Amino acid sequence: MDQLTNRQREVYTLHKLEGLSYQEISEKLNISLSVINHHIQKANKHLKTVLKSRSFELFVLLLPTILKK
Repeated sequence: MDQLTNRQREVYTLHKLEGLSYQEISEKLNISLSVINHHIQKANKHLKTVLKSRSFELFVLLLPTILKK
């Protein structure tokens, strides 16, 4: 998340983590719905790329949890 721009991080956090709708974010930040959509898409793309590049590290970190089941 720290690799996202400040605005991407802010919009992504409000929507994905805090559960605000695009309309609520628009009113809170005074930006258009299309700008919010743009930030969410860019953030998703970037985070997906980072997760793919670190998939082995994530697997190793999650392995103890997987083995417990």
